Amino acid sequence: MFQRFRKPKSSAAVVPEPPKVAREGPLDRLFRSNKLPTDDQRQHINAILHELKTRYQQTCGVTYSDPRTGPIPALGQEIHEEIKRYQSLFSCIRTMPNEIWHTMFEHVVLIVKPGYDQIHAVQTIRLVCRRWESAARKCATLWQNLPLLDLTNIPMSERKEIAFEKATNHLHSYLQRSVNMPISFTFHFWPDLFPGRRGDGTMDPPRRSHGVAPGSLLRTRTVGRSRIPSHSSDPSHTFRPDSQVPSPSEPH
Repeated sequence: MFQRFRKPKSSAAVVPEPPKVAREGPLDRLFRSNKLPTDDQRQHINAILHELKTRYQQTCGVTYSDPRTGPIPALGQEIHEEIKRYQSLFSCIRTMPNEIWHTMFEHVVLIVKPGYDQIHAVQTIRLVCRRWESAARKCATLWQNLPLLDLTNIPMSERKEIAFEKATNHLHSYLQRSVNMPISFTFHFWPDLFPGRRGDGTMDPPRRSHGVAPGSLLRTRTVGRSRIPSHSSDPSHTFRPDSQVPSPSEPH
């Protein structure tokens, strides 16, 4: 009986309201980075800290002081954590000049991590934060040890072409970031994979291992005819940031 007096449900689908996007505060981006606060931001932070310390004094009955001088009362613990949060915006990681970071990075990379581990150490430093990544890019001594790059480009497939381009860009990055500092590198070259000249002047046919032969990127002189890798850099070629790297299509 009561079904007759019930209001029928609307057949129209209810459209949910879009979620409200919280407006970003003036310091939110600063909390998510290690950038140095601007003068306006510094004034804003100091005003917030003054307000928090005043609230702490009203809550705990004592003036806020360095927590190392004594325990923080339970009533002021939450305010104390908020004060520390805003004080972190003045951390030395934001204000320290690049020269000091460079000295620290060089100690870790060149002394603590010898050999191949240097490359891994540089990558680890760069992943810590944007501030460290920016400082590491400008430290030329970190980019003197060239990592092993796969410059195999024969036969040139689409996949190998992408890998070759990536390796070439990697090399250019090291040349640019090392500025005029010398670069240490190892170039593995297998002579038997390329045709050689016989005594009668004719050329030996090339031997390809698994259909692959190293590409020509660094100018080298081949030493010996064995399968033991050997290399010798061409003294006539100086590696500088503006050096032109041969393209894959250029002859050896």
